[in-house]
Amino acid sequence: LKAVRAIRDLAESGDPCATFHMGKIYSLGIGVVRDVNRAVEWYEKAMALGEARAFGNLGWFYQEGTGVKKDPVKAFELLTHAGNDGVQSAKTASGTMLLKGEGCGKNTEEGIRRIEEAFEAGYLNAGNHLADIYAEGKLVQEDIEKSHAWLQKVAEAGDEKSMAMLGYRLIAGTHGKQDIDAGLAWMQKAIDRKYQPAYLWFASLYRKGLGVPQD
Repeated sequence: LKAVRAIRDLAESGDPCATFHMGKIYSLGIGVVRDVNRAVEWYEKAMALGEARAFGNLGWFYQEGTGVKKDPVKAFELLTHAGNDGVQSAKTASGTMLLKGEGCGKNTEEGIRRIEEAFEAGYLNAGNHLADIYAEGKLVQEDIEKSHAWLQKVAEAGDEKSMAMLGYRLIAGTHGKQDIDAGLAWMQKAIDRKYQPAYLWFASLYRKGLGVPQD
């Protein structure tokens, strides 16, 4: 409660970051009773102070209809603003909306460009998102090679979960491509980094006999 009071005092003095965090506090119910309406109010105040993250968080509220009337057009506008101001998760979200034509005209090329830019700016989950998009083939033409290539980019950037996922896919051949030696190497890298789910996924491969002898 002392921390909440301290943040509130800063917010009421006009601090943009503190004002944004008051929105998060009420959005998640941290030290206060969760109140999305008050979260919206704080986010709007933070937006007026130029806090880019507030544009993103309120954009997701409009996308989901949380505390406000659902409005995909408004959501796209806010997420695009946040993305242009450096919030890479928001840039990824606006890119996905472009792929779907959600709240905007469908534009596959621009959507992919935004997601790729977010990854290049350091938001690794954008690469995972692209891997899923190409694997599913719903928003773009299915491309297994691109799916694996993006997952590998994220793994090479040091993401342990992606290392384990790529390892599992390549060992089991579950996503249209099998390379057992490469898969084993990626799985071992995830294990070397103590990524605990990798132990379970590796064990399941041996239990099922997928790509390795059943043992």
